[in-house]
Amino acid sequence: MIHWEKVNFIKDISDFLAIIEKYDAPIDVSKIYALQSGFEYGADYKINVNDIVFNVDSKISGTVPFEVKKLAIFFNHTCEFDLRKNKSNEDLIMSSYHFQIKIIGYCDDDSEYVNYWRLDQDQPGAGTHKSTHPYYHFQVGGDEMSGIDTGKAIFTGAPRIAHPPMDLFLGFHFIISNFYNNKHYHFVNEIMSDGTYQDIIIRAQKRLWEPYFNAFKEETTHSSFTKQKVFPLYIN
Repeated sequence: MIHWEKVNFIKDISDFLAIIEKYDAPIDVSKIYALQSGFEYGADYKINVNDIVFNVDSKISGTVPFEVKKLAIFFNHTCEFDLRKNKSNEDLIMSSYHFQIKIIGYCDDDSEYVNYWRLDQDQPGAGTHKSTHPYYHFQVGGDEMSGIDTGKAIFTGAPRIAHPPMDLFLGFHFIISNFYNNKHYHFVNEIMSDGTYQDIIIRAQKRLWEPYFNAFKEETTHSSFTKQKVFPLYIN
C-alpha cells in the first residue's frame, strides 16, 4: 500500500514540519528535524522522538488545582514497524512501542503540578490479567508518578481505557485537539483545515486505525485486532 512506502512517510514528516512553522504553532518540534534524517537513512522503519513540547499559556477548563495557569506538555514516542509481517492479519507495530504524555502545570508562585498519560501495547506472554487489558489502552500515571507529591489525589492502575494505537502524526493530532481551545488558539483551526495536514492524518489513520477498527467487521480474520483484544468489555 502506498501509504506504507518509506519515501511517502518521509515526505509527510517534511510537510508536517512546514505546516507547524506556517501557522506559528506554540510547539517545539526541533527534535523532529533530527528524527527526519535518521529515519530517512536508517535501515529500519522506526520513529523515536522525545520532548516534543506543546506550550499552553492559558488555563484548561476544569483544571485542578485551580491555581494552575498554564501548561507544558511533553510528548515522547517510539514506534517501530515490522514490514515483514502480513498487514492483513498481523499488527505491524513492534513491542518497543512507547507513547507518553507528561503534563506540567505552572502556577503564579512558580509551584508545579505533574501528571502522566501513556498509551500502552499489551505485551504477549504477560500471563493472565486480573482486570481488563485492551490490546492498546490509555492509562493515567504509572511508574513515573513515584516520588511525586500527589497531595490528596489518588491514582490507580485502572481503568485501562481502550484506544487505537497512535504514531507521531496521530499523537500530535490528539494533543492539539484536546489541549488547545480552538477559539483562543487560531492555529488549531488553521492546521485542521489545511489540505496537506488532512492528507497526512488520513494516511496515518489508514496505517494504524483501519486495521484496528476492522476488528468490528464480522468477516475480519486479523489475529492481533479482534473484538475481544481491542475491547475486552465486548461480549460476543
